[in-house]
Amino acid sequence: LSPHAKRLMFSSWKGWSDVDYYYDDLTDADSTLRPLYTDMEAITTLIMLDDRFFIFTNLDAPRYRLFSATYDRPERENWVEVIPQRESILEEVDVIGGRLVTKSLRHASSVLEMFTLTGEPIHELPTPDLGTIYGPYGEYDGGELFFYFTSFNEPGTIYRYDFAGDSTEVWARIDAGVDVSNLEVKQVWYPSKDGT
Repeated sequence: LSPHAKRLMFSSWKGWSDVDYYYDDLTDADSTLRPLYTDMEAITTLIMLDDRFFIFTNLDAPRYRLFSATYDRPERENWVEVIPQRESILEEVDVIGGRLVTKSLRHASSVLEMFTLTGEPIHELPTPDLGTIYGPYGEYDGGELFFYFTSFNEPGTIYRYDFAGDSTEVWARIDAGVDVSNLEVKQVWYPSKDGT
């Protein structure tokens, strides 16, 4: 369902990498199901807004990328690339606070980034260390987002990012009963036997 309940989306899965998406315009009483994304074998998720939708896919991009399209011109030739495939693996995309918020895997560590809805980079959200992020979570027009972070030296912690103040704070933390203040997490690089 789109944010203001104007459009309803349906998906039909035919295996783990073959999905068709259809939508219905709820503002039109005579509307019928119309195809949005069909007959393309790729792992794909659609993110609906009222005026457009985003296509998060590995179609011709094994590390994933993001497109946008409009409901009146959903065909592949009308897609606009918003975030191209990059060196990092794009793992999640959502619209939070009127921005695109992405989670990527860069050198085995999670990274959160913000973009405008047209794909212009805003900034990377700081994380306490190298580690794994679950999320982000938030409302498409909200003023905050949440993410769960864990690492070798940090028990599971939920962080809250405030859009207005551009600040991140601890929202909730697991008390592991262990002092980890003297632990350090570092990532080091060495050449492999084949020189890579």
